[in-house]
Amino acid sequence: LYMGVGENCVLFVKIMVKRGMPFFLLWMLSDNRKFRLPLIAGICIYEGFILGFVCCFFVYAYAGFAIKLIPAYYFPHYLLYTVAYGLSMLYITSGLSKRKGILIIILSGILMAGILTETLVNPELLARVLRSLV
Repeated sequence: LYMGVGENCVLFVKIMVKRGMPFFLLWMLSDNRKFRLPLIAGICIYEGFILGFVCCFFVYAYAGFAIKLIPAYYFPHYLLYTVAYGLSMLYITSGLSKRKGILIIILSGILMAGILTETLVNPELLARVLRSLV
Protein backbone atom coordinates (compact mmCIF):
# COMPACT_ATOMS: atom_id res chain seq x y z
CA LEU A 1 0.00 0.00 0.00
CA TYR A 2 2.95 2.32 0.55
CA MET A 3 5.00 1.74 -2.59
CA GLY A 4 7.15 4.58 -3.78
CA VAL A 5 9.53 4.93 -6.70
CA GLY A 6 12.32 3.04 -4.93
CA GLU A 7 10.13 0.10 -4.06
CA ASN A 8 8.69 0.00 -7.60
CA CYS A 9 12.21 -0.14 -9.05
CA VAL A 10 13.19 -2.99 -6.74
CA LEU A 11 9.96 -4.82 -7.54
CA PHE A 12 10.51 -4.27 -11.27
CA VAL A 13 14.03 -5.75 -11.16
CA LYS A 14 12.87 -8.68 -9.02
CA ILE A 15 10.00 -9.47 -11.39
CA MET A 16 12.19 -9.01 -14.44
CA VAL A 17 14.64 -11.61 -13.14
CA LYS A 18 11.85 -13.97 -12.03
CA ARG A 19 9.90 -13.82 -15.31
CA GLY A 20 12.70 -13.00 -17.72
CA MET A 21 15.18 -15.74 -16.84
CA PRO A 22 12.92 -18.66 -17.83
CA PHE A 23 11.97 -16.80 -21.01
CA PHE A 24 15.63 -16.12 -21.79
CA LEU A 25 16.60 -19.74 -21.07
CA LEU A 26 13.72 -20.97 -23.19
CA TRP A 27 15.00 -19.11 -26.23
CA MET A 28 18.67 -19.81 -25.53
CA LEU A 29 18.04 -23.56 -25.36
CA SER A 30 15.44 -23.62 -28.14
CA ASP A 31 17.86 -25.04 -30.71
CA ASN A 32 19.03 -27.83 -28.41
CA ARG A 33 16.62 -30.76 -28.70
CA LYS A 34 17.99 -32.35 -25.53
CA PHE A 35 17.06 -29.46 -23.21
CA ARG A 36 14.09 -27.66 -24.74
CA LEU A 37 11.29 -30.11 -23.92
CA PRO A 38 12.39 -30.73 -20.31
CA LEU A 39 12.66 -26.95 -19.85
CA ILE A 40 9.20 -26.36 -21.31
CA ALA A 41 7.77 -29.12 -19.12
CA GLY A 42 9.56 -27.70 -16.07
CA ILE A 43 8.20 -24.21 -16.67
CA CYS A 44 4.65 -25.53 -17.13
CA ILE A 45 4.84 -27.75 -14.05
CA TYR A 46 6.34 -25.00 -11.86
CA GLU A 47 3.88 -22.31 -12.94
CA GLY A 48 0.94 -24.71 -12.67
CA PHE A 49 1.97 -25.76 -9.17
CA ILE A 50 2.38 -22.15 -8.00
CA LEU A 51 -0.95 -21.15 -9.57
CA GLY A 52 -2.76 -24.04 -7.91
CA PHE A 53 -1.07 -23.48 -4.56
CA VAL A 54 -1.91 -19.77 -4.43
CA CYS A 55 -5.52 -20.35 -5.54
CA CYS A 56 -5.98 -23.07 -2.91
CA PHE A 57 -4.43 -20.81 -0.27
CA PHE A 58 -6.83 -17.99 -1.12
CA VAL A 59 -9.81 -20.35 -1.05
CA TYR A 60 -8.86 -21.84 2.33
CA ALA A 61 -7.69 -18.60 3.96
CA TYR A 62 -10.30 -16.20 2.56
CA ALA A 63 -13.20 -18.47 1.64
CA GLY A 64 -15.78 -15.82 0.84
CA PHE A 65 -13.36 -13.32 -0.68
CA ALA A 66 -11.31 -15.72 -2.82
CA ILE A 67 -13.49 -15.08 -5.86
CA LYS A 68 -12.33 -11.43 -5.76
CA LEU A 69 -8.74 -12.00 -4.66
CA ILE A 70 -7.71 -14.58 -7.25
CA PRO A 71 -8.53 -12.47 -10.33
CA ALA A 72 -7.03 -9.38 -8.69
CA TYR A 73 -3.83 -11.29 -7.97
CA TYR A 74 -3.45 -12.77 -11.46
CA PHE A 75 -5.48 -10.64 -13.85
CA PRO A 76 -3.65 -8.17 -16.04
CA HIS A 77 -0.14 -9.52 -16.16
CA TYR A 78 -0.79 -13.26 -16.42
CA LEU A 79 -2.70 -12.74 -19.67
CA LEU A 80 0.42 -11.21 -21.19
CA TYR A 81 2.70 -13.87 -19.72
CA THR A 82 0.47 -16.61 -21.09
CA VAL A 83 0.67 -15.11 -24.58
CA ALA A 84 4.45 -14.61 -24.44
CA TYR A 85 5.30 -18.00 -23.00
CA GLY A 86 2.59 -19.88 -24.89
CA LEU A 87 3.57 -18.54 -28.30
CA SER A 88 7.25 -19.12 -27.50
CA MET A 89 6.61 -22.73 -26.53
CA LEU A 90 4.38 -23.30 -29.56
CA TYR A 91 6.98 -21.83 -31.92
CA ILE A 92 9.86 -23.77 -30.36
CA THR A 93 8.07 -27.13 -30.31
CA SER A 94 6.84 -26.76 -33.89
CA GLY A 95 10.45 -26.54 -35.08
CA LEU A 96 10.04 -23.40 -37.14
CA SER A 97 13.03 -21.19 -37.81
CA LYS A 98 11.53 -18.42 -39.94
CA ARG A 99 11.67 -14.88 -38.58
CA LYS A 100 12.87 -16.04 -35.19
CA GLY A 101 14.52 -12.71 -34.32
CA ILE A 102 11.42 -10.66 -35.01
CA LEU A 103 9.27 -13.06 -33.00
CA ILE A 104 11.67 -12.92 -30.06
CA ILE A 105 11.54 -9.11 -30.10
CA ILE A 106 7.72 -9.05 -30.25
CA LEU A 107 7.32 -11.66 -27.50
CA SER A 108 9.95 -9.92 -25.37
CA GLY A 109 7.91 -6.73 -25.71
CA ILE A 110 4.78 -8.58 -24.59
CA LEU A 111 6.73 -10.05 -21.66
CA MET A 112 8.04 -6.58 -20.74
CA ALA A 113 4.47 -5.22 -20.86
CA GLY A 114 3.47 -8.01 -18.47
CA ILE A 115 6.35 -7.13 -16.15
CA LEU A 116 5.34 -3.46 -16.19
CA THR A 117 1.70 -4.26 -15.45
CA GLU A 118 2.72 -6.58 -12.63
CA THR A 119 4.91 -3.82 -11.21
CA LEU A 120 2.62 -0.83 -11.65
CA VAL A 121 -0.98 -1.95 -12.16
CA ASN A 122 -1.29 -5.11 -10.08
CA PRO A 123 -0.30 -3.66 -6.68
CA GLU A 124 -2.89 -0.90 -7.07
CA LEU A 125 -5.58 -3.32 -8.21
CA LEU A 126 -4.83 -5.70 -5.34
CA ALA A 127 -4.86 -2.82 -2.86
CA ARG A 128 -8.28 -1.72 -4.09
CA VAL A 129 -9.68 -5.23 -3.74
CA LEU A 130 -8.20 -5.59 -0.26
CA ARG A 131 -9.65 -2.21 0.79
CA SER A 132 -13.09 -3.27 -0.43
CA LEU A 133 -12.91 -6.44 1.66
CA VAL A 134 -12.28 -4.61 4.92
